[in-house]
Amino acid sequence: MIKIAATIMVMILLVAPVMADHCSSDHGKEDATTAAAPAMPEMGVPEQLKNLAFLIGEWTYEGEMQMAPTDTAWIKHTADAKWSYECEGAIIRYDFVGDMMPGMPTMTGLGLMAYDRGAKEWVQTWSDNFMAGLSRYTGQFKDGEIAMTGVDNMGGMMVTTRVTTFDIEDNTFKWKMEHSMDEGKTWWLSMKGVYTKK
Repeated sequence: MIKIAATIMVMILLVAPVMADHCSSDHGKEDATTAAAPAMPEMGVPEQLKNLAFLIGEWTYEGEMQMAPTDTAWIKHTADAKWSYECEGAIIRYDFVGDMMPGMPTMTGLGLMAYDRGAKEWVQTWSDNFMAGLSRYTGQFKDGEIAMTGVDNMGGMMVTTRVTTFDIEDNTFKWKMEHSMDEGKTWWLSMKGVYTKK
């Protein structure tokens, strides 16, 4: 009996330190001083916004549009536009007021553009008093052109839209809008125009 008790005592003395180490609250955890903390996301105005600094100011717009891919005649229209900074320069705002076609009310539109660091792409929204909705486009500024694409609901039909800004100079640039009804296989040009800085 004494031998059994002694054996149990020895086993307890041998196992206890191991169990104590295993049950320690720090077991299996990284040292708080060595564990890598998640990096803070970059904050402030993205450097990429400098590429669009030329937009800031007031512009006149002269353009043409077609209402359907089967149209052959172009409808001329004019507008005034203004780009300005919002949110301390982190976002570019676009205001548009134009006479789009005879017999129609004046179009007033509002757009916002920002650079998404996480996605590494430009994001643009657009809303006006004609469609009374909100469109969202994403894309890149590459080779001197800004190409943005998104999906619009036109009368219940989902249509892919591509908006391109090109031939950019100090005081002028060209702009066009295209649509695709087959997910980008074919496109038809619905609007085109030229912006001139005032």
